[in-house]
Amino acid sequence: MNKRIMFEPALGIETVVRPAVSGDRTTCVTFKATILLTEWSQLQRSLGVQCVLELWTNVSAREGEMGWRAIPFEESTSNVADAMDDEKKKFHVSTEVACPTRPGAPPVRFGYTFRVRGSKMTWLGNERNNGAIVVDSKPFWDNSVRKGKVVGVMHPNGKWRA
Repeated sequence: MNKRIMFEPALGIETVVRPAVSGDRTTCVTFKATILLTEWSQLQRSLGVQCVLELWTNVSAREGEMGWRAIPFEESTSNVADAMDDEKKKFHVSTEVACPTRPGAPPVRFGYTFRVRGSKMTWLGNERNNGAIVVDSKPFWDNSVRKGKVVGVMHPNGKWRA
């Protein structure tokens, strides 16, 4: 069944994320899933019309908090008309992830897999091919690696100042 649903990030890989700037306590991770409409219909017939695609993870928005939980995917909608998309069902789920707050702290590692909850539970991964989210303490916008001359500053209100 897991070959029918395409996930981003996929199972069996490690995805490294970083806070946007130094001091951020959380960062957002979005998971996406795509399945052909015909295969989604088959899944609903076998597991029940109310089947739900879920992210199963120990990702936490609080530093030091652990524990596995289910987060249901939501159906994605697109404003762009695409004939190929008419044949697919798309889902997404976003979750906040705690960032290491001490400079130079070791990365924090979380696990994830996917499941379909319906008349029975169908796991799409196992201990050997679960995915990992690794949260690095080094921010994406790190002043220590800036090269060149500063030409301006983008302020939180969206204004640019040279």
